[in-house]
Amino acid sequence: MGASAAVLACQYNTSIDALVTMGATSTTPDAVAAAALVTTPAVVFAGGEDCVAPDQMLLYNNLASSCKTYVHLDDASHCNFAQGAGTCTGSEVLCGGFPTSYQNTNHKTTYLVVSFLRYYLKSNAPALAKFEWKLQRKANLSYIMNCNSMARVGGFDQTIEESEDMVITDLKLFPNPVLSGNQVNLSIPSDEETVATVMVTNMIGQTIMTEQLFLDEDANQISLGVDRIKPGYYFVTIINGDGKLTRPLVIQ
Repeated sequence: MGASAAVLACQYNTSIDALVTMGATSTTPDAVAAAALVTTPAVVFAGGEDCVAPDQMLLYNNLASSCKTYVHLDDASHCNFAQGAGTCTGSEVLCGGFPTSYQNTNHKTTYLVVSFLRYYLKSNAPALAKFEWKLQRKANLSYIMNCNSMARVGGFDQTIEESEDMVITDLKLFPNPVLSGNQVNLSIPSDEETVATVMVTNMIGQTIMTEQLFLDEDANQISLGVDRIKPGYYFVTIINGDGKLTRPLVIQ
């Protein structure tokens, strides 16, 4: 309950400088509801193998923080965040989880969050950019970073990369969020005529759909049918040459 208790504490204490949660569980009063009143800069960690508290996205979405980051560790179980405590592993086994060695999760979360804390606790100006740099380069994770209303995403092989061969200069999605059953529009400016691949993946890196695009020089407006994709959180990646651009997509 430590992570949820931290959210509740931030609800009533605006002087707290930073919030980090790892596998927050249900509480009374409800930490998810309390998150709507939390403006503290925050990082929400979720485990892909967490069967105890699997839906950390609800907490992340409800946070009113001006800078918040959701980090999904694909191979982390709930009890990895508790450093393998025996009182935790018993409950995880009961719900069908398979607790693994916590050392890798402990190393990864510490490596990531130290830069976030340096920025907000030590006023180290380059540290927030270093935090995002680490997120982009760590394997087996995906993330959503929303600071100052600028959302950035990455994960697995979907980190934002550009190469000299890439002639696509940007990727914008609208409307975003998009209602289930509708189409999302892609704005794709290109320096020349080219062929590109657009790919939709879910939060754990599974490919949901792939299409090939033929783009004209200058502006391109493409409608992408997402009517067969169930509501949730996704990444849209456009691949051209050796580079790619990734943007978040929410289907409601």
